[in-house]
Amino acid sequence: MKHRFAVYARYPEAAVKHAHQETKVTATNFRQAANQALKEFQGRDGIKRKHFNIVKLTIPRAAIGAMQDESEDRLTHG
Repeated sequence: MKHRFAVYARYPEAAVKHAHQETKVTATNFRQAANQALKEFQGRDGIKRKHFNIVKLTIPRAAIGAMQDESEDRLTHG
């Protein structure tokens, strides 16, 4: 069963305007969500073609149910 995850990344070595990134991904577990989010972040301006030693990912547990409920409402009412 796939869930919707909100993933936040902090790049302490990046420029201030690119240091905080966020996305929403659909995945079956935390590991897959983290991998998908990192791939997306690596293609963004300010992040791509740069090598960062530290990346802090946050995947809030509460966001799983909330994101799933929101997406279901959109599908039902949209």
